[in-house]
Amino acid sequence: MGWSNRLFMGVDLFFAGQHIFYIATGKYSNCRAPIGYAVTIMLLCLFVQLLGVELSTSDRFQQFGQSCLINGLVLSILTTYFGLTCLIIVLVKNNSVQCIPQVTYNFDLMIVFMYSAIYTLLIILITCVLVKLHLQKKRLAEASTKMYEEYPKLLQPRFDIPAFMKKHEVAIEKNPIQDKDIGLLNDFCTSKFTGVGEEAHRNECVVCLSEFSVGEDVITHPKCAHLYHSECIFGWFQKSKQEGKCPVCRTLTRKELLLQIESRKQAGLRTQHPAGTA
Repeated sequence: MGWSNRLFMGVDLFFAGQHIFYIATGKYSNCRAPIGYAVTIMLLCLFVQLLGVELSTSDRFQQFGQSCLINGLVLSILTTYFGLTCLIIVLVKNNSVQCIPQVTYNFDLMIVFMYSAIYTLLIILITCVLVKLHLQKKRLAEASTKMYEEYPKLLQPRFDIPAFMKKHEVAIEKNPIQDKDIGLLNDFCTSKFTGVGEEAHRNECVVCLSEFSVGEDVITHPKCAHLYHSECIFGWFQKSKQEGKCPVCRTLTRKELLLQIESRKQAGLRTQHPAGTA
């Protein structure tokens, strides 16, 4: 990769020097637009990009190399469309006079049209991706709004939580933890740390790694049972902007919380109406 990249850099500098020589000797002087300058700058921008790739592999110059790569790409895109404009003007206005030197004529046309096509496809692709991400974000926000509208019904005895989870599957799995989720976690997953039994081996918060004090309020994850300080896990959810996953094992929190609520509701119903009673 290193030798091939340096070879391309050398070839690129050769063609850039060739164009500078022809500009200096007036070979492009009859053109109605500065096509010679445009192609030269395009070649120099390409050299900056190749230099950026080369330097990015070095620990010492990695940041400078990345800067060269990004700035070279931006300038190359701008210069390419400037060169395309110049070339169109030259082909239209100089149709009876070939102002581009014969030795570089095919090269100039090829590099301008080739890079214009590449960057146009790249811009279209990036635009499509951004539009897709925007639409996904918008749909997720709408789905989340509809999901939270039904949250007050979760604790109602006859509310069908499995049906609710199936209906709002995407929002449950993809939407970051919000205040309403935190309220439910406080209600269903908060307990006093005892330091005995299994807690004797899980005596520190998995977020801040500080040890719990006996009698301190802790949050227990509804599935994996990892323990947290309430401020630690809620701060994690707010800062991470992820799908409400456990910071250790990446288990989805909201989904498991809803299953726990359903389990407790069913256990309560069995207590109120034991099997065999009328």
